Amino acid sequence: MAQRNPLDLNQPGFDPDQYLCRVLKEEALPDLIEHEIELQQQIKSLDSDMQTLVYENYNKFITATDTIRKMKQDFGQMEQEMEKLAGNMSAINQFSAQVTASLDPNRGKIRKLSETHAILKRLQFLYDLPARLQSCLESENYRPAVLAFCKVQSVLESYRHLTAFQQIHADCLEIMGKLKAALYLKFRRKSSTTRELAECIELFTMLKEPAEILCQEFLAHAEIRLMEDLEQLDEQLAWWSDPERRHQAVDILTFVDMGSNGFLSNVCLVVASYNDMFVCRVEMSTDDEESNELAKRKLIFFVSTLMERYFNSAKQRILRETVDSSTCEVYVRALDRFSRRLQAIDRLITETDYSRVGFKLVQEAASLRCRQYLSYLNNEFQSMFLI
Repeated sequence: MAQRNPLDLNQPGFDPDQYLCRVLKEEALPDLIEHEIELQQQIKSLDSDMQTLVYENYNKFITATDTIRKMKQDFGQMEQEMEKLAGNMSAINQFSAQVTASLDPNRGKIRKLSETHAILKRLQFLYDLPARLQSCLESENYRPAVLAFCKVQSVLESYRHLTAFQQIHADCLEIMGKLKAALYLKFRRKSSTTRELAECIELFTMLKEPAEILCQEFLAHAEIRLMEDLEQLDEQLAWWSDPERRHQAVDILTFVDMGSNGFLSNVCLVVASYNDMFVCRVEMSTDDEESNELAKRKLIFFVSTLMERYFNSAKQRILRETVDSSTCEVYVRALDRFSRRLQAIDRLITETDYSRVGFKLVQEAASLRCRQYLSYLNNEFQSMFLI
């Protein structure tokens, strides 16, 4: 423990008499006067600090007193409210007991009446169902009709032997048959969008239509549009092959863009929609794996047939291009776009490898163009010696 110094002002054992004797002995009169002035300034500063602390603590004390007084008032009001709430709860419990006692004899009757009311509502829904289905059919609002029929289909099948339900069941089946026919017409319509086709597929699935038939219908609808794209390419190829009509044909880069942005883009859209509607919809068949494999095989065969025709048209147009009809830069850009777009189909259908087929065609076209340039250079070289 450190020894206390009686001459240190900051120590608890400070002795003022000893400190004064030492100062009088060791310091001169000017130093004593200066020291006195310094001590007076410190005393004033300490007095000011003490007054500030007292004032602040007094304000805090006043604030705390006001807060405590307000809390007492609030607690008093809260106690009154709690007493009032307790009285209300007691009255509610008494009233609830009275209601329970008065309704207890009729509880069973009320339950039976509620069950009867629910049954009557279901019967009313069944009796109104044919008219509702007919209204949806006439307004071409097929989704509510399908949802309503699927909701009660099992009930109608279970009670169709009863006389009261026979006519309802027959009318519903007749209307739903017309609705299916209308859905198939919409499904086969050339102007139907992809969203409308997806909605038709969803409704057909709810109606338990065979997945194989839906696949065929979807691919047949898609084939119409894709064949139009191929016919445009065949038309351009025919114009290019005819010297008299070649001026009407587009150049090689535009031809490739027509195939890539038209036919190949639509093929990718068809494949993606087909996968979403059939391959990934496991609820379409009880044997999911077999249904998915069958759907994949149909898609691969469908796409392969169209791609074979596309490759045939593209090959004829690309290989018929000459040095005089297009520059090397344009030709290379066309081959690059032709090859790149094929990769999108391979990503959608992993079982195919159309990129390899396209790469072989690009190799063949590049080799032919090199031979054309070599022949051109040989002719130019020979003509130089003949001059």
